[in-house]
Amino acid sequence: MQIELLNIGSLIPYAFNNVDHPESQIDRIANSIKEFGWTVPILASKDNVVIAGHGRLLAAKKLGLAEVPVIRAEGMTEAQQRAYRILDNKLTRDSEWNFANIEVDFSVMKDEGFDFSAWGLDSLMPVAVEGQVFDEDVADGVVLEAKFKISIPVEDSDSFEQRLDELLRQFPEAKKEKAI
Repeated sequence: MQIELLNIGSLIPYAFNNVDHPESQIDRIANSIKEFGWTVPILASKDNVVIAGHGRLLAAKKLGLAEVPVIRAEGMTEAQQRAYRILDNKLTRDSEWNFANIEVDFSVMKDEGFDFSAWGLDSLMPVAVEGQVFDEDVADGVVLEAKFKISIPVEDSDSFEQRLDELLRQFPEAKKEKAI
């Protein structure tokens, strides 16, 4: 597997890409590329059709980049390319957040003055309920009910319920409560 730099204009977005990238996401991807560099190249067919990385390609165009890193999908059949386009997006959505570990990272990042909202990470930040703080020295067998305030960025009011329902499907034990 080799990474090559390709002229951005030579890449062809897949006409039937199965994921739409809202402008807010493209902005965050562009910020990520500026901050951290290219950590994941675009995956393309031998004919320069994008298999994975449509959001990164859009962000690179927004940044005005002339070249982007690309890995070729050597040996993939057309059916495998189609399957991978779907799986690449689906597999990351099948993960579950470990909020205890996120809280540790957020604590360190907060101490270092990291701007959570610029990256859309503020929607994952746990909020203590009624000022209660729980430490790890809790007796065995005690179950704590954690509550989190979650911001769900949406394009319009219709998509809010859809995004919330998607989130609740990932956490079947969660309950839907309306904000007062």
